[in-house]
Amino acid sequence: LFSIGQYHAFFLIGKCSSSIPLLWLNSIATMEFSISLTNLIVDNKECFAICEKLYQDLSNRNIEVLYDDRDVSIGKKFFDSDLLGFPIQIIIGPKGLKDNVLEVKDRKSGKVEKLSPQETVNFVINQFSNII
Repeated sequence: LFSIGQYHAFFLIGKCSSSIPLLWLNSIATMEFSISLTNLIVDNKECFAICEKLYQDLSNRNIEVLYDDRDVSIGKKFFDSDLLGFPIQIIIGPKGLKDNVLEVKDRKSGKVEKLSPQETVNFVINQFSNII
């Protein structure tokens, strides 16, 4: 019986070219449908409030959310989110909130939309409406 370690298995399963983002297959993903919610500036009260509200709104609709509120670099947050293979990333930062917009990224297409917090909730619900 041939065995490979878990890290090698992840490498083989998740291997992709540099032009294609890592997106896990539903059959091996840790969560069937989920999004990454990234707070760029943890100590910003407005960012924190919007993140908390989005987390609650989406969780209440049975959408699994990984809320990244770690006090680490922005690059580390994006790297980890990409590594985990979330299909949708919601990015909240003070610059966008000045205009009442969040960035919603479809990782498969690379398309980024700037939406209000309520439009973001509606967008995510529409994306997962066939699953929920």
